[in-house]
Amino acid sequence: ENDPKIVKDIPVFQRMFVSFKGLMEGLLSGCRSMICIDGSFMKTFLGGCLLATIGMDGNNQMFLIAWAIVEGENNDS
Repeated sequence: ENDPKIVKDIPVFQRMFVSFKGLMEGLLSGCRSMICIDGSFMKTFLGGCLLATIGMDGNNQMFLIAWAIVEGENNDS
């Protein structure tokens, strides 16, 4: 009866995934085959977590692949 995803029959934002075509092409053409995922908690009244997926390019530099804003670090997100 008490679903945390719905407040008074109003849908609540849960998660958003962002990646651009150029980032995916860069991953496939110039990055090494190692991908790291890291998360950071957002300390606002809304809460949530910012997740980032990072690869390494040919110059040993970090290469952003994608990022997501999620409700928390869990299997669903």
